[in-house]
Amino acid sequence: MVVAELEKTLSSCPAVDSVVSLLDGVVELLSVLKRKAVESIQAEDESAKLCKRRIEHLKEHSSDQPAAANMWKKKRMDRMMVEHLLRCGYYNTAVKLARQSGIEDLVNIENVFDCKRSGRVIGKTRDYDLLGLVS
Repeated sequence: MVVAELEKTLSSCPAVDSVVSLLDGVVELLSVLKRKAVESIQAEDESAKLCKRRIEHLKEHSSDQPAAANMWKKKRMDRMMVEHLLRCGYYNTAVKLARQSGIEDLVNIENVFDCKRSGRVIGKTRDYDLLGLVS
């Protein structure tokens, strides 16, 4: 789209001001694209680190030492408890348990919070639509 405008402007003996403004627009679009690319790379990097941490946690289970196996079982129980607390709506308690146990990166607390926020938005939208129907 921008390229077509630039070609159109250049084909009709343009004024310097119009070319400069078009190039400024291209530069602005490129900087936005660069920012989005950096954000995307950072998100992918965080996801990869999280996956790596979870894989390391699963590998801990295959340890031959009984103490390590017991520690893994305790972490597993804490993870199940956090997941249960999140499903039941005890968000603060779940967050505290995850922090205390050091398993924040092994549970999906942020995903649950995102779903909770989305549910609130959807709930408000539905209530608003219902009020519109009643009026």
